[in-house]
Amino acid sequence: MHAVKRVCMTLATIAVACLCHLPAAQAITVNPGQTLQVTFSESGPESVTCCTGAGGRAVDTLEFSESNVPAPPISAVATLYDGSTLLGTVDFSAFVFQTFGFTAPGSAYTFGSNGQVSDWNSLIAGNINGILDITFSSPIDVTIGLVGIGVGTSSNGFADATNQPTILKEAVLSATPLPPSWPLFAGGLGLVGLLAWWQRRKPSLAIA
Repeated sequence: MHAVKRVCMTLATIAVACLCHLPAAQAITVNPGQTLQVTFSESGPESVTCCTGAGGRAVDTLEFSESNVPAPPISAVATLYDGSTLLGTVDFSAFVFQTFGFTAPGSAYTFGSNGQVSDWNSLIAGNINGILDITFSSPIDVTIGLVGIGVGTSSNGFADATNQPTILKEAVLSATPLPPSWPLFAGGLGLVGLLAWWQRRKPSLAIA
């Protein structure tokens, strides 16, 4: 019998039951303009014996978690890639402990913030070159975990697939600086424009 994860919210806490796949991770400081890049992989093709996902897919739900020191909610955007191929994007609010993720169209799982992904081929085959890029609107010390992959069975529960993904690396990427040659190039364009303007002025000066 497959374990079914259920995510529930109470008035006092946000609790997650049976989050067996959250790695022991340390908080990472991320500032606005930086990207927290999480890479992950699977160990093989996915299947869930108890049920079939939306649209007949073997799996239809991929969930992550974030936790941070209590602070006002912070807006965040997570973008999922298979290598360089964009799969989906989700907006969520980072606040103490939250789950966010990606679901297939028609998935029964609707808890929290979920972006829609139509192409589940690499996730089902278990050969995804998983990259999750996350940006935050304010400075944050955050820990990202993997809740798991499976089939949505209810609004706040899903059945585990056979081969759960694993986080390989987490790294903070700074905004890409301009190459050193770009200011020189821009300055050259400005000089060319100035010369052209001067050439246009010469006839009018001669007439005057």
